[in-house]
Amino acid sequence: MLRDRWRALLAILLIVAAGLFAVGAVLERHEHRAAESNPAAEAAQTPTSGESAGEGGESGEHQSPSPEASGSESTHSQSETSDHSELTFLGLDLESPWVVGLAVAASVALGLVVLAPWTWPLWAAAAFGLFFGALDIREVAFQVDRSRASLVTIALVLAVMRFAVAAIAVAIASRGRAVPA
Repeated sequence: MLRDRWRALLAILLIVAAGLFAVGAVLERHEHRAAESNPAAEAAQTPTSGESAGEGGESGEHQSPSPEASGSESTHSQSETSDHSELTFLGLDLESPWVVGLAVAASVALGLVVLAPWTWPLWAAAAFGLFFGALDIREVAFQVDRSRASLVTIALVLAVMRFAVAAIAVAIASRGRAVPA
């Protein structure tokens, strides 16, 4: 009976984390598009050393004005694309809508499967929680650099939820074999 409650909590955590992840992805994409339409806001939000060197109008007086200007432009274009495709794993852009949708669907499906009396979904949930929790910690660092408090908060909550999923799944799975149906 108690094991069923822990499995239900695990399922709820996985499903709520999926929803929160989708909200965070949409919010990040919306902020990126807003920054694209207002480049001055993006430049103020994500200053880099190349941009700060090129911002003072006198930088053109240095020996090589064209490399600094092109470096500033390439740094700016890199920051635009890095917001959109900030992280790749095995060649996949983890910010892609298809990958986000797949991760949300996998989390919801795993949330439903952990309710079954099998042990393998628990180990899968633990691996899922550890992997995506680590990615969420990386996302926290990324969003802190960009001073996006709302996305930092979402990523932090997601990391805690996903590490909780991993801990609960391991605790349930290691207590013994599930009772066959």
